[in-house]
Amino acid sequence: MAKISSYAAVVTPADADVVPVVQSGVTKKLALSVLKTYIGNVSSADISTIVKCTQAEYDALSPVDENTLYIIVEA
Repeated sequence: MAKISSYAAVVTPADADVVPVVQSGVTKKLALSVLKTYIGNVSSADISTIVKCTQAEYDALSPVDENTLYIIVEA
């Protein structure tokens, strides 16, 4: 499987576009429309900080900040 970084960037995302998600160790696809419904209406006013971290760094946070958008990257 190719790394996500090897794919072209999406300029204008659409609800029907899909993203990979790992659920219980199995890689599946998730439509952006479903993700939007799950997340709800989040606006830039709701996010005060954006943090890039590894999964281990995120897991070590206690508590996580509800006004921070965490971007999980490979270690």
